[in-house]
Amino acid sequence: MALAVSGGMDSSLLLHLAPLALPTLRSEGALRVLHVNHGLAAERDLWSRSVELRARQLGLGFRALAVSGSPPSGESVEAWLRVERYRLLAAELDRGEALLVAQHLDDQAETFLLQALRAAGPAGLAAMPVHASLATGLLLRPWLGFSRAELAAVANAEQLAWHDDPSNADTRFDRNHLRQLVMPILRERWPAAARTLARTARWQAEASEALAAAATCLLPPLTGRDSVGLPTLHIPGLLAHAPSLQRVLLRAWLAECGACTPGIRHIEVLETLLASAERAPGCVGWGKVRVRRYRDQLYCEFLPPTPSLPAAAAFCWQPPDAVELSCGRLWASLAEEGPERLRMDDAPWLVAARRGGERIRPIGERHTRSLKGLLQRAGVPPWRRSALPLIYRAGVLIAVPGLCVAAAAVAPAGEPGWVLHWEPSVGGAPTSAKAPAPARLQQRDAFSTDGAG
Repeated sequence: MALAVSGGMDSSLLLHLAPLALPTLRSEGALRVLHVNHGLAAERDLWSRSVELRARQLGLGFRALAVSGSPPSGESVEAWLRVERYRLLAAELDRGEALLVAQHLDDQAETFLLQALRAAGPAGLAAMPVHASLATGLLLRPWLGFSRAELAAVANAEQLAWHDDPSNADTRFDRNHLRQLVMPILRERWPAAARTLARTARWQAEASEALAAAATCLLPPLTGRDSVGLPTLHIPGLLAHAPSLQRVLLRAWLAECGACTPGIRHIEVLETLLASAERAPGCVGWGKVRVRRYRDQLYCEFLPPTPSLPAAAAFCWQPPDAVELSCGRLWASLAEEGPERLRMDDAPWLVAARRGGERIRPIGERHTRSLKGLLQRAGVPPWRRSALPLIYRAGVLIAVPGLCVAAAAVAPAGEPGWVLHWEPSVGGAPTSAKAPAPARLQQRDAFSTDGAG
């Protein structure tokens, strides 16, 4: 078990009482102290040394962590430091290990107000849970039911020494503004304001849990994945529910897809997209998330971490070598039987991007078909169609991996042939890792994830 100790009053009390409450862990050497140095004040190094000295006196392990870098332009210093602090602490936890932090009832009330001023929903207004998962471990807040004044009374009775962070008086920070200027006024009128706000946060936590339970029951029949692995949401099934529940299910689906939480304006645009005519084009995006409508499904995908390489001419390919494109991986395997084995000969194979107007006679068809029609029939969303690689031999289209193979290019019965494998990327990463190690192509990528139908 680990204790997060900054050196302030509340965490110093945690460091003092935890070894007394957990003597077995202490005697087994399973209780340790983690200290994060934010580097915002010259005294920080002194605080780190004093926390370490106290931990050693108690026979506890100690590790100091340091925040490095600076917040991105425009990002709140408070928010960035909070994320960095938990990132550092999470990285130190062993699997299943608990981390105790010293946030208390007044912190909870402040968090509730901050979330309310940001127009948060029930999950945000629930503020801080008493326990939550953190990486592969567990985060515990044992002081959440006690006020700062109650903890200070115990700390003074125990004659503890601690450090007061001067940055806590800087009212340029939102939390400090609430703590120093707003909460005293609220307590003057409503002495139990902090406890009442914390209780309201608990009601919001219950509401959030109830909504999550409803989504767990109602969402699975509405969700799926398309042929390339994109998460989908069935629009008619969603619209069968009440509008307020639609928004709950929509947010739950996006969270399940791994999307960052959309703002209220994005939800409103998504609702407009849901209500639009079936063929009305539409795309809603925030951050790297893109939600599109096609037929009766919503699709969620992510922009790749790096832009696609610029379109280039077709390139030669020699099976079975795997090649990696910005839109996926292509490779081949040798097979003795199977309906879609491509004939082996000395003619070079070329891989090219779709340009429009292509035709092919797939296995089982008597006449050639337009590639556009085949893609429509297969339900491939329009924006994903240009990402499919096309395989040519002697200037003739012989295969569209993942879709069809030309009947004229199939290997004769009893002869080995090449079986194509196409692993499209979803959100900038392939859907699995079954392909051989790819030979990355340099300036050969003729594919993009946008394009006409």
